[in-house]
Amino acid sequence: MRPGFWAALGLATVVAIASGTPAQAASPVTRAGDVSITAWSDCPSGWLCLWEHANGQGRMARFQSGTVDLRDYNLQDQASSLWNRTEVAWCAYSGSGHIGDRLLIGAGQRINLADVGWDNKIDSVRRGGC
Repeated sequence: MRPGFWAALGLATVVAIASGTPAQAASPVTRAGDVSITAWSDCPSGWLCLWEHANGQGRMARFQSGTVDLRDYNLQDQASSLWNRTEVAWCAYSGSGHIGDRLLIGAGQRINLADVGWDNKIDSVRRGGC
């Protein structure tokens, strides 16, 4: 075999691996708390969804009952938008363990958190009023 064959094969392998990475990162969320790159349209009815960027962009985590610590989802103090697609109010907290300042999220409410002074401030969330 020619010497250039192995170099070409190596380059083809690198391209195949690199091109597979974004598709994996963009896979849809399938379980509560999974994190994915997504958009508003990926938040299913019956869930509270949080995104790292405004307008439902970037990494997302979704919940049906909440979490005591968004560190478990790599979103502590990083959420910039949310959508409550449930029929009940939720509460967001500035501290882990459902402590600190509280933000009431009404049923069906979709929020860019900078608009209400809560950009990158949420550490925990739970279903039910504050």
